[in-house]
Amino acid sequence: MLTALALNMSRQRTQHQRLTVREAASELGLPVRSVYALMAQGHLPHLRHGKAIRIRREDLVAYEDSRLIGGPTDA
Repeated sequence: MLTALALNMSRQRTQHQRLTVREAASELGLPVRSVYALMAQGHLPHLRHGKAIRIRREDLVAYEDSRLIGGPTDA
């Protein structure tokens, strides 16, 4: 059984996780080229380390949340 500290550390690790473009595409259910397009259009923040591109999980979640229609935040 996880202690509260271990559970909190696990959540922090997941929250700050960085995904590859392929992993982000899989989670969004989109083709990889669509994720590249979202980054190029400025809709999906990303980090570039040389040739490697990483997307923070919290940015992916924020993007998904911004696409919700009919939810409690829909104006």
